[in-house]
Amino acid sequence: MRSAYFAASLTLGISIGFLLGRLSVVEGDGDTATAAHSPTKASTGDGAADLTNASERERTASGQDSGCQPMSEAEVIEGVQNLQAGTLSGAESSRAWAELWDRLRVSDLPSLAASLGATSTDGEDRALATVLAVWTEVDPQQAWAFAQSMEPAPRRRNAIFWVLGTWARADHAAALAKVVEVKDEVFRQQVRSRILATLAQKDPALAFEIAIQDGGSGAPSIVGSILRQWVRKDPVAARAAASRLQGRMAQEASSSVVEELSKLDPRAAWDYVQGLPPHTEPHSFKNLQSRVIELWAQSDPSSAIAAASTIPDLAKRDDAMISAVYTWSSSDFDAALSYAVTGLEPGVQARILQRLAQSENAPHEAVFAALLEHSPTSGVFKDSVTMLMERWARTDPQAAATATSRLTPRDGLPGAVAAVADEWATSPTDRQQLLNWAATLPEGEVRDAALKEAFERWGARDPAAAQQLLSAAGAATNKQAIEGFLEGWNRASPGDAARWALLLPENLRPDDAMRDAIRSWARSSPTDAAPFLESMPASIRPEVTMAFVEMWSSRDPEAAASWVKSQPAGPAKDAGISTIVEVIADDDPETALAWTRSMANEEARLDCTEEILQSWLTDDPARAKAWIAAAQIPEALRIKLSKEQ
Repeated sequence: MRSAYFAASLTLGISIGFLLGRLSVVEGDGDTATAAHSPTKASTGDGAADLTNASERERTASGQDSGCQPMSEAEVIEGVQNLQAGTLSGAESSRAWAELWDRLRVSDLPSLAASLGATSTDGEDRALATVLAVWTEVDPQQAWAFAQSMEPAPRRRNAIFWVLGTWARADHAAALAKVVEVKDEVFRQQVRSRILATLAQKDPALAFEIAIQDGGSGAPSIVGSILRQWVRKDPVAARAAASRLQGRMAQEASSSVVEELSKLDPRAAWDYVQGLPPHTEPHSFKNLQSRVIELWAQSDPSSAIAAASTIPDLAKRDDAMISAVYTWSSSDFDAALSYAVTGLEPGVQARILQRLAQSENAPHEAVFAALLEHSPTSGVFKDSVTMLMERWARTDPQAAATATSRLTPRDGLPGAVAAVADEWATSPTDRQQLLNWAATLPEGEVRDAALKEAFERWGARDPAAAQQLLSAAGAATNKQAIEGFLEGWNRASPGDAARWALLLPENLRPDDAMRDAIRSWARSSPTDAAPFLESMPASIRPEVTMAFVEMWSSRDPEAAASWVKSQPAGPAKDAGISTIVEVIADDDPETALAWTRSMANEEARLDCTEEILQSWLTDDPARAKAWIAAAQIPEALRIKLSKEQ
């Protein structure tokens, strides 16, 4: 919503800047028109009051001496739409705005605003902003009263934003006085920020003083906005003002000064950060240093790196160097990479290469060669290679696949081939090429990693084709390929995945994938999954039942509990009961203890009972002790619990 207010404010700024700041343009005066209608100039409103004095504005707005017929609502909408379309030349735009202005009369503004405010379309909103801007200039009190009366609330907020934003250009004090009438606190802060930002264009020092005196939860961000404008006009004064602040407001002020000053004079921004008081919060100080270096490196990477190298703290220096080189890589990757591999100690070098490996515009072969030569023993090498291969395979999977042959399992080969396979499998036309490549990989962990990732992708996208590929590739007996296929298929159709998995030989059935399929099925359709669960082999039913009941209980605990009660006694029912107990024990330990009495396995029942009672004794010892005294529990458990109290 906030972005909508500022977008509307920009429209308002353009409209009022053109309407109130227009020049009397003569035919062919294109340069004057272009200057007067620069979006930057118009959106800020600077100079508008100087171009047309108040009496001329009032006379023109009233339609006197213009000789023009007043505008209808449709003509206002059409005129604003044509001007906002941006298809007119500078001189044409000036004349069009002049005509629109000359034909708007003060007496017509209330009815036009009411008519435009009755409906909400893009064109009518822009036209309403224009009408309210003109109305505010000639009669702000009436425009304000109209804005407050608008319905619904979103349009009322927009109107208030437009009116007070315009009013602030002529009389910021009056506009600020009206802000207190805005009831919504968040919106009130947004309007206040806009008014002070408008004031800051003319008098940042005054806007700053008002902001810090008023305080409030939104003050730090308002102060930051003012300081960013102030730095553009008078960086020395803005820095001095920021130095007066403390706490969160000081952090926001420092950040704003750094952000703007770094764009204008990064050396001055660096000196400013280095001169911050010793009590500056360490994390904030580190972030400011890094931000200056990052922005500096965009225009002068050598100077930024030189500055970063002077930071006394080793960890902060390394972070700043990495930030500088990475920023440099966005404009000149080859130069940044060359510096990374020649001018730094190994620890920092490895971390920079890791960052460069993540870059979308990295020359993959060059970065890979640098990693192999300069970073093979570093702790981040495997992660760096995996990230690089992932990006490489997006654009040239065959080249990335070929490159993995230069790695060994100790270098992170399984992770690298998995990354390549995962990306390569997104291409529906390269499936056989991927499988041919996988067949050349070393058997075991490396080949399994590639097959698992490929079949997971294919299982999610096209399970029927993936089943055929399992057989054609000789992967029908590869448990990792089957597991990947089931994990992918499970995301699309968990019921079908579970049914298919149940038909597999026990030695090839991946229990984790089966459990995940049942859990997903319980999320989407537990009543369909329940009968299937009852038909599963006894060897895997308990573990799968726990996953099933856990998911079902989170969505419908009563239905899950009813199903568990209906199951025949045995390990699967005990597993379901233990899951129910775990869900309810904290809130209702007595009911949880009643559930345990239905467990068939005595050892499991006692373990569950003991766990509930220990937790209950911690949370509510009086009630727990009373229950223990009256309950029929094994004497050994009673003695054990009494010793632990």
